[in-house]
Amino acid sequence: MLTFVINLDRYADRLARIERLMSARQIVFTRLAATDGRSLSEERIAALSAFPAPFSREVTAAETGCYLSHIRAWKALLESDAPFAAVFEDDIEISASARAVLDELAGWLPADVDIVKLETSMKPVELSRQTEAVIGDHALRKLISCHIGGAGYVITRRGAEKMLARSERLLVPVDAALFDPRARIRNDLSVLQLVPALCVQSRYVQGGAGAEDITTSIEKRGKRKSYGRSAREIVLNRINDRVDVITRKVAAVIARRRSAVVDYRP
Repeated sequence: MLTFVINLDRYADRLARIERLMSARQIVFTRLAATDGRSLSEERIAALSAFPAPFSREVTAAETGCYLSHIRAWKALLESDAPFAAVFEDDIEISASARAVLDELAGWLPADVDIVKLETSMKPVELSRQTEAVIGDHALRKLISCHIGGAGYVITRRGAEKMLARSERLLVPVDAALFDPRARIRNDLSVLQLVPALCVQSRYVQGGAGAEDITTSIEKRGKRKSYGRSAREIVLNRINDRVDVITRKVAAVIARRRSAVVDYRP
């Protein structure tokens, strides 16, 4: 499977580490130079941001750089002949079963799937009760709720085209765009979750590189959210947002879905 690892030029140590890890897992990858948020001017960041459009969030310089890096991966996929690509960030731990799972996933992935999330954030998420496919000791189930984190996923050509079309202006950080229903972009995507997950950020795993060794490159996250520009628009969109949240909760009760942590197995 075509595989990309996103890495900032100033993180040569991370590149060396992920090269060792991927080599041990027998995974061949192409490094994509990440866009460094520090190099972006305030004018460039403002031009890319959709804030304060409805359902948008302030996107910081680091988050903008991260988003642009993922856009580079989606474009690289579409410039290739590959039907899909695995995209990883450089601060992950990845399972010993990764190569076998990715190989089998490549032979199964249907055309109507946009994204398969390979990562876990180690926080409770809601999945469909139905299993879409079984790959070795792993299952694929539809991701229903928010599952933040963009450190490991497979994206199809259709998914890449959708995300590029929706990313001319940045409504939210890239992981929210991909995996948070409240960001609205996610609702147009067909997203599956691999269970147990194939990778996790090192800082979440005991015995991994650890937070003291590998910290997130997103030093500052935007906090301001917008439901619109006018008072009327803000009120209506807040109401719509709450209705959507309640509707999802009711649907979960009816379907007897429960939130649970997606495990990671080294």
